[in-house]
Amino acid sequence: MKFQGFWFSAHENWVWMQLPYTDIPLLRNIYANAERARTCNSKATQNPGMFASINNSTDSNGQIIGYISNAGIPQIANQTIQELDVITPYSTMNTMIVNKTIGLAWWHNMVVAKRMQNIYGSSESTRIDGTATSAFVSWDSKVTTINGILGGVTSLVREKMKSDDVYNTFIAVAEGEYERVFGKVALKGTDAPFCLPEITVPNTGLLDYTTCSM
Repeated sequence: MKFQGFWFSAHENWVWMQLPYTDIPLLRNIYANAERARTCNSKATQNPGMFASINNSTDSNGQIIGYISNAGIPQIANQTIQELDVITPYSTMNTMIVNKTIGLAWWHNMVVAKRMQNIYGSSESTRIDGTATSAFVSWDSKVTTINGILGGVTSLVREKMKSDDVYNTFIAVAEGEYERVFGKVALKGTDAPFCLPEITVPNTGLLDYTTCSM
């Protein structure tokens, strides 16, 4: 059975940082395998970052060109028509949950690019070819990254679910539904390594922001 995303954008696994799905061994392995696929796809395609739905670059007037929803991994997605020229630091949020070192390595590889840091931290996105960035910060690209660094909020949600006596029901239902699809056999790929970035965003002469202090 293939684990397939819609676009396989990183944001599609947002809920895994909130509800305690990873308390279930099968789901924990599925979640980790998704990040193996995400990191190794970028390595294999010689991409300096990873994909998630995100605001596009800004033009010379500071206006956002548009929003890119269809960004992920077409080969393992339901929707295969994708725009794959813009990467975003928040694409690492799930990777940080399963392997913080690998996730931070990918995050760092994107934020060291020109114009990818500002007084509010990391910038929204950059083109892979280094010709433009998004002079914008959104909740989506900022808080998700912090959530990933901190390990998600499942530890808080788990305790609340237990106090409300719904935790065991949640685990039973989630485990049962996933076992209907994946069965009870061991998943393939769980011993495969995560991948690290091998190239950086090219320096095309963009000027960094003049200050990174308030």
